[in-house]
Amino acid sequence: MTLTTGPRRRTLAVLVALLTLIGVVIGVLWWRQDRNSTTNPVVQASSSASPEPFTLYSPLPSQALTSPGLVVSSPATTGESGVPTGSGSATGTTARRLAGQNMGIALPSHHFIYGTQQQLNDHLDRVVATGSRWLRLDVIPGSLAPAPNQRDFAALDRAVNAARARGLNVLGILVTLPKWQQGPGGWTTGPTTDDQRQAFASVAAEIVRRYQGKINTWELWNEPNLNQFWSPQPSAADYVKLARMAYPAIKQANPNSTVLLGGLGGQGDEVDVASDLFLAKVYQAGGRPFFDAVAVHQYPAINGASDGSRATMTLGDTKRVRAVMDAHGDVGRQLWLTEVGAMTGGQYAVSPARQAQLLRDAYALWLTIPHRGVAFWYTLRDTVAEKGGDSSGLYHLDGSAKPALSVWQQIARAAPPG
Repeated sequence: MTLTTGPRRRTLAVLVALLTLIGVVIGVLWWRQDRNSTTNPVVQASSSASPEPFTLYSPLPSQALTSPGLVVSSPATTGESGVPTGSGSATGTTARRLAGQNMGIALPSHHFIYGTQQQLNDHLDRVVATGSRWLRLDVIPGSLAPAPNQRDFAALDRAVNAARARGLNVLGILVTLPKWQQGPGGWTTGPTTDDQRQAFASVAAEIVRRYQGKINTWELWNEPNLNQFWSPQPSAADYVKLARMAYPAIKQANPNSTVLLGGLGGQGDEVDVASDLFLAKVYQAGGRPFFDAVAVHQYPAINGASDGSRATMTLGDTKRVRAVMDAHGDVGRQLWLTEVGAMTGGQYAVSPARQAQLLRDAYALWLTIPHRGVAFWYTLRDTVAEKGGDSSGLYHLDGSAKPALSVWQQIARAAPPG
């Protein structure tokens, strides 16, 4: 018995030890997987996600909605300029409130506010998870005012309320003429008559009054220096005539509002006007009293250029616009970056890895600009896989994250407050 029992006991002890070791290994692997799923701000969607315009992402972990830099329990506190305020040193709770306060995501409204409530919530939760404190969206008189006595605010009401409930500040872009005032160019029509300007100013004031306290910062048109948004021919003089009517109407509707000169885009063809030249003409036409800050757009990957050449949307555009402001006595007036992006599809596509690097480079340059406002990445998710600016999202069309998402989140956590 002794000769047979001893080997059996040793065999049993070895088996117990092996089972114990396997249990420990499984436990460690489970802990690491659980830790990654709860600390990673965004869980990528599976590759089987359907590439539909309103495809939902995979669920966000709850920790992503309460990550450092975010205050989602109540709307963010803002000063009269529309920029969130903070006091004291950036430590503890204050540091969490300051992180990301001057960063935002620009969303094309028509791609997210007209879906289901679940789809809207999912988009806005993603914005929160980027670490950003701002949301930029189109507020389109052409859609909200389809006829002189007809208004449709339901979808925008829902989107704005949902954004504010998440603590996001909202920048609204007042762009397009009311439907009944649009010319042959449709929504791209630039106002050239007093009737068109007055109709826009009246509807804009109505919109601003409706959202007072929820949207206190407004961008007066989008890329008015480009034919794409001001047809048939961009005109600084006509823009000033519009601002001369719209700015006082907006201020009367909400005296605490901040009005940005419509974001100036990079020159794309001979019809467009370079951003710095357009701004100089705005000053020359007497436009200085009719905006509180200037907005600019930069897309550093266009044509692969980074040397500031005038024919491309480059990092240098921002410095030139700042120089024009300073030359006209607006040294202390803020410059906002209401769109910055890099496409991963289309004619000017870069790789996702290059997009992430361009994001780092663009933000590094932005930090050298004095008296800067909020910087907005355009956009959250690709809306068309192979079409220019619609592929500059932090997510692919299928809902999976690009490397740029992680970079933006890192910057948001470390971004200085001003």
